[in-house]
Amino acid sequence: MQRLLPLLLVCSALVACSNDKPTEEPPFFEANRFGSGPLTLEELNIRIPAEVAQAINAEQEACFYEAVERRAIAAGDPADLDPDEHVYWGGTVSKADWDRHSNHMQRVLLAQGVVSWAMIDCT
Repeated sequence: MQRLLPLLLVCSALVACSNDKPTEEPPFFEANRFGSGPLTLEELNIRIPAEVAQAINAEQEACFYEAVERRAIAAGDPADLDPDEHVYWGGTVSKADWDRHSNHMQRVLLAQGVVSWAMIDCT
């Protein structure tokens, strides 16, 4: 957590100090509505936001992509996932609640967990 704090502070400062109109950036990642199997880097099509890209070095960026790929493979297919087995939700999502979500929403939720924890791995 201590490694993430400086990055969050930089992002907060950039947002707070900006007097310009916000520019529309593409989404940080995507999740294939009809995808199956484990998430992949190709599917996620990650685009690191400009503010974050300015605050990290090439080594951190490479670490991030490796961590996303490693965590996505380890998580497996979102359709088969038992959320209690993953730290992403801290045991707050039951299997029954998870199964109520559509395939696309499961992929989006898992992608959010994978990307968030990968950032923590590498900052």
